[in-house]
Amino acid sequence: MAPIGKGMMALRRGLDRSMRFGAKRILLVSLLSVAAIPILLIAGSVLYDGWRISRGDYPLADRTEAKVGALSITLERYVIHPYLAEYRRVLTVVMADGSKRVSELSTDTGGASRIDVCELGDGDLRLSDRFGHYRLNLAGNIMPVKTVSVSQAGPGGLVISAGVSGEAPQCVRNLGRFDTDAERGYMFQPTAI
Repeated sequence: MAPIGKGMMALRRGLDRSMRFGAKRILLVSLLSVAAIPILLIAGSVLYDGWRISRGDYPLADRTEAKVGALSITLERYVIHPYLAEYRRVLTVVMADGSKRVSELSTDTGGASRIDVCELGDGDLRLSDRFGHYRLNLAGNIMPVKTVSVSQAGPGGLVISAGVSGEAPQCVRNLGRFDTDAERGYMFQPTAI
């Protein structure tokens, strides 16, 4: 009987040791799984947004409206990149008679969220971002006016500017701007009179 008892003790010690290693393994796998959940959620979100955008399904980032004279202007920005601040911009103008014009501004590839709005001498409006100017006439038609310089790094770190064309019409009165406010919301901010 003694040999069976010693064998049982050895088996029990072996099981205790393997259970300890098994418990440690289970604990380690559990901790790694919990730590991986936020990473998987973020990666999944970026991949899903990238997939949507690759299909042309751009999520609406924000929509802001402004009443400027007889015109009602709505600017919609759609996300075109899963994590960079790049937007497709759509401008809708509703005239006093209720007719509507929809135009697409140039793509904001970063840094063009601010769009200044001013009145020209003939009553038309000028919209300006860092890439160029647009003329918005009272019939709601929008036309690009000027493409401002685009800078790129040249040899030795020099900045080369190119792409200037046309003359921007002069403003007689600043009306406001589409931009991010102090609370990080995108909205039209009228100029204080």
